[in-house]
Amino acid sequence: MQSHEHHSTRLPGLAHLLTALLAMAIVLPLSAAARTTLSFQFEALPDSRIGSSSAEVQSGTSSVQVGHGNFQLGYSHSRYSWSYPASLPPALATADGRDPWEKLQRLSLGYRDRLAGPQWNTYYGVGISASYEQELDDSVSAFSYFMRGYNHSPDWESGLGVAVSYSSLKEYVLPMVFVRYRAPHQMGLSGSLGFPRTELRYRTHPQFSVGTRAAFGQGHFRLRDDSPLQPAGFVEMKGYQAVVFAEYRLAAGTLLSLEASTFVERHWKIYDADGSRQGRVDLENGISTSLVWRQVF
Repeated sequence: MQSHEHHSTRLPGLAHLLTALLAMAIVLPLSAAARTTLSFQFEALPDSRIGSSSAEVQSGTSSVQVGHGNFQLGYSHSRYSWSYPASLPPALATADGRDPWEKLQRLSLGYRDRLAGPQWNTYYGVGISASYEQELDDSVSAFSYFMRGYNHSPDWESGLGVAVSYSSLKEYVLPMVFVRYRAPHQMGLSGSLGFPRTELRYRTHPQFSVGTRAAFGQGHFRLRDDSPLQPAGFVEMKGYQAVVFAEYRLAAGTLLSLEASTFVERHWKIYDADGSRQGRVDLENGISTSLVWRQVF
């Protein structure tokens, strides 16, 4: 994985974001049998100690995602509660002792497709998102990925690819690799081993399955103009998440999933409005719980 800090490029705000979203919806095709999927997820992460300080942070995230054909539109809203903010490490300390931030939001639109062949499969996707506390200016990121997969047999496939992301703060280049065994809707064992995501699933009934998955995540949020931490600055978040889940199909098209997650190797980096790094903090490992409801029309 490579990343490059960027200090001068200014990405646009709401008007340009809406224009880009509209252009994607017009130019990119729908799948032949377009279906609509509506998903809600609620996740709670308990208190996590910040570095070696006595300060702690707690967060809860609500998200909604609408899919139609190859398109996915999503919005998430995370609220943060801080304990003992006066004890925060220097990277998160504010001059007046206020909380560094109270909420972070993300709005995204993506398009993904799979071109299947007898031996080779092509996977690709593009998207645009805004990750922000309050204002949209300089919060916009554009991303894309491309993968090629080879069918070794009806049950086995392996592939390589790359994902790239561009924003006002950084550019990311992320390698992608996978080995897949069977499809997740099949009975018995199925799975995909790779980076940045791995999943193993065991389906005991057409309506019920259990499994585990692990993923690497990274991203950043643009802080508000009057942020007590870094006005119009950024917070970058990285870490690994391991999940144990149980999924049950309540009725045709209705899926409910209960999940327990552990977060490891988490850290945040703080940047000012010009993209200059101001500090880093490590967070204590934590365990979260979440509920996912998905409806297919």
